[in-house]
Amino acid sequence: MSPSAVFKLYDSSDLLEFNIQQHLDSKFLLNGMYTNVELSQQWYSNSRLDVLTRIDSKTYQSQFDNWVFENTITGISGYNTKSVSGVYIDSSFEQRGSGTYVPHIDYRNGRVIFENNVPSGAVVSADFTYKLVNVTFPDSEKAKIIFSNFKYGQDAESINLPSGNSSQLPIVAINLTNRDSDPWQLGGGQLVTQDVSFHIVANDRRTVNKIVDLLTIESYKNTIKGVDFNSAPTQFDFYGDKAATYQDYVDLQNNSSLSWYKLYVSSAKIMESVSEYYGVYTARVDWDLEFYAP
Repeated sequence: MSPSAVFKLYDSSDLLEFNIQQHLDSKFLLNGMYTNVELSQQWYSNSRLDVLTRIDSKTYQSQFDNWVFENTITGISGYNTKSVSGVYIDSSFEQRGSGTYVPHIDYRNGRVIFENNVPSGAVVSADFTYKLVNVTFPDSEKAKIIFSNFKYGQDAESINLPSGNSSQLPIVAINLTNRDSDPWQLGGGQLVTQDVSFHIVANDRRTVNKIVDLLTIESYKNTIKGVDFNSAPTQFDFYGDKAATYQDYVDLQNNSSLSWYKLYVSSAKIMESVSEYYGVYTARVDWDLEFYAP
């Protein structure tokens, strides 16, 4: 009888994308690319940044997506990030996952989803930190919306997400391209070189320049300690909230039982310099990633 196959939810390309995404999330946070929203923080026309927009009786949307969920990375000293522990309903705090309305935090989409209906006149607010850079993939909803606008010659800043809120720039889309494999040594194994393209879109030149610097000068010859997400505990539940088994990427990296390949950035090149295109600024950076696959 032949041995049964071992089912893997994620293959190597998926694991490369997930590891690069979470590595860059950490890198951008460590370089201060985030903003804190405080309770009762005023905005234009006396509006409040902390107040969420009602989508329906169980869904409330922030003006900003991509909320910080990391515990082990707290940003810059004196301006630490905030990890959301709950929300306020008419100034009464409700812990995530409990209380009268049972709120859940959808971190990536900047939303709060309740298990029970919230009264229509209630004011729902939260203090949180959002990441300034959306690190995503070409097939994500955000990337499709933004890049399809370029295709049809429209202004990317005017595009709305399905929730009705404008998509938040800047965005970095990870695109795996060419891959080469060479024998490593007698007896097996291979040295894999993976080309990775990063497509950058932002509202201003300075932001694009900073992202380009972080992806080139600050990333050249870096090693990313890969995590095997096939074995890792579940990070998020179906609400987009932290699962009971959630662990930060740093903690997953430090768990030797979850180790995957070590990814070495052997080359980091600017392939398309910063340029203005339909009201926004774009650039492209390419990495050559090397790893040993036994």
